[in-house]
Amino acid sequence: MELDGGLSEMLDLVDECNILTGKVVTRQKAHAEGLLHRAVYVLLYNSQGELLLQQRHPTKAVCPGMWDLSSAEHLGVGEDYPTAAARYCALLYFLSELIHRVDVLYTTRNMRQFTDVYMTAQ
Repeated sequence: MELDGGLSEMLDLVDECNILTGKVVTRQKAHAEGLLHRAVYVLLYNSQGELLLQQRHPTKAVCPGMWDLSSAEHLGVGEDYPTAAARYCALLYFLSELIHRVDVLYTTRNMRQFTDVYMTAQ
């Protein structure tokens, strides 16, 4: 785990049409300069239909201590959306089987990033 809260994490930049530009920058630079990049959100429901939320760490730069989606993650360099969704769910919740069970709901653009939103159930 990075001691800088992930600010040195490297991200691919994309253009206004979500096409890779070939440029790679740190997460810190992407956010500070408003550079377009990619992220993925996963909505994880249990068998009773309840949505799993997580509370953000109090030291996070954006919305510290606030409640957040089940999973929100930037795509790694060269990574695609489904792989990032499955990777982060496996890391956070030990749910490696999600790699075969995520369904994309929609793609959105917000906070200078393109985001695929996935839903899955246990």
